[in-house]
Amino acid sequence: MTTEIITDLSESVLRVQFNRPARKNALTSEMYATVADLINAAATDDGIRVVLLHGAGDSFSAGNDLEDFLRNPPKPGQSAQERFVGALINFPKPLIAAVHGATVGSGTTMLTHCDFVYAAEGTPDFVHKRS
Repeated sequence: MTTEIITDLSESVLRVQFNRPARKNALTSEMYATVADLINAAATDDGIRVVLLHGAGDSFSAGNDLEDFLRNPPKPGQSAQERFVGALINFPKPLIAAVHGATVGSGTTMLTHCDFVYAAEGTPDFVHKRS
């Protein structure tokens, strides 16, 4: 697993942290694939009751890492981004996002698939209004 995704399981809550603070937690194809796998596994794990998504540093997620996106553009079929969104949509348990700072592009789009979105003080207004 990539060090750009950090997980912690405590009291039936799987915490999934986007861990690229220097890049505002911009997501690479590998990160999308890793989180999709984690969420799909959590869906069938009776020891996990909730998944919490959050970002390291001062941002939730700046969305796609544009350099990675240009090097590895999604192809028709099962791209990492498509697998990620499918995992969010089909997750049968509560999915929570703890949002702070920058939240752009797919970082914002993923929030529409969460059951709860908690926005920290100072998070842009559009996130507060959506949640």
